[in-house]
Amino acid sequence: MIDREILIYIFLGIGLTLLIVGIFYRKWNLFSRFLILLVSITFFLLPGLYLSYLQYLKPHLPAEYRQKTDYIALRHIMKPNKIDDEWIRSATITWTTIDKIKDRLRYSDLDSYDSISFRDNYLDELPDFVWDMKNLKSLYLKNNKIETLPIEKIKNTGIKTIYIIGNPFTKENINKIKQLGIDINDEK
Repeated sequence: MIDREILIYIFLGIGLTLLIVGIFYRKWNLFSRFLILLVSITFFLLPGLYLSYLQYLKPHLPAEYRQKTDYIALRHIMKPNKIDDEWIRSATITWTTIDKIKDRLRYSDLDSYDSISFRDNYLDELPDFVWDMKNLKSLYLKNNKIETLPIEKIKNTGIKTIYIIGNPFTKENINKIKQLGIDINDEK
């Protein structure tokens, strides 16, 4: 699949080429030149406006619109490995989307992961599969729109740390989560 930027630059190139040909090629009649110039301006102007939007307007939009992503990160359970008489703890990270995980749940579980990150997803609530992850220890929720987490569902998990930076959590919900012995990290 062609990347969006590559496609835009192709359209810019086609538009510029047609614009140059339309201006300097003298053998066409006035209607043909007008038609070529109209097509070239369309190919040249629309991608140019889109690139101007990306360059000048989008950086000034609120973070929700310029940083939002659908990707989440799942970290496998750390396994110590012995290399050259030294123990190394490493864990692989899988990048995926919520929809792909929901499709995967039909034929596999999420028990091989101990951490999940919903950073910059701007979710109002977490998907239900999070509470079914038996080995979940850390939950990263940076830059979402979550106000409360379900206390009853948190009790049934092994979560030890929740990172809530950039969320409008209620103080009451934070206090209830802390009473369960879960660390809340809200420092930037």
